[in-house]
Amino acid sequence: MEPGAFSIWLRLEAAPARNASDPDAGRSHFLSEGCGDCHTIRGTAARGTGGPDLTHFGGRKSLAAATLPHNE
Repeated sequence: MEPGAFSIWLRLEAAPARNASDPDAGRSHFLSEGCGDCHTIRGTAARGTGGPDLTHFGGRKSLAAATLPHNE
């Protein structure tokens, strides 16, 4: 990745989660079922520290330190 593109990507990744176009896209379920006890999503009440930070999870192209593709 070019340095300029990396700087933009890094700034966007550091930002709080953006609201989904569908407000019922899982946020209420995630928060009500206790997922936020382990996981963080910046900009929400989910402040867990035991699991991975899931902020911007839907926009990721890979998972597990790029060892797995992010697909169905």
